Amino acid sequence: MQNQSRVIKFLFGGGTAAAFNLFVMWLLVEHLGFQTPTLINLANIISIELSIIFCFFVYRTFVWPERQASLKRVLLVQLPLYHVSTSLSVVLRILVLFPLLNWLGVSYSANTLIGIALGAGMNYVISDKIIFNAKTSGKPPTNASAAVTSSAEPALSTSAYDHQVGADSRDEQTSESVI
Repeated sequence: MQNQSRVIKFLFGGGTAAAFNLFVMWLLVEHLGFQTPTLINLANIISIELSIIFCFFVYRTFVWPERQASLKRVLLVQLPLYHVSTSLSVVLRILVLFPLLNWLGVSYSANTLIGIALGAGMNYVISDKIIFNAKTSGKPPTNASAAVTSSAEPALSTSAYDHQVGADSRDEQTSESVI
């Protein structure tokens, strides 16, 4: 049941990020004068990047709140991993999925929706299993998240892992704010 709630929060967060992306695009084009094709493309790049960062923090705060990490780990480990995950999803959609479905005769609108659905699914799994897990958070999950972990995840948060991380993790947690 908690996994279902997490998926709903994830989808809502993604929808919020899409609305944020559209808002930033509208602001740049309509109010800040990004009117030429080159500037509109630049506005697109800016709005995508800002929405990726926005989405990361929405997910971090509302979808996986129990998986705390130091500010240093969030900025130097989790955020870059999230960018890689998002980029991988986009590249796979552009270079593999869209051409394959197009070749199979799937309409561009259905093709796009399939790509969005598969990309969201891939991003959810990567976020849950890699980006916001105990290893990238720097400490084991709390009891709330332990209830929804898979059988493979406890191996990542055992005392053997704590020994591997060692004093570095403890120093980070005491010297920096935890989010």
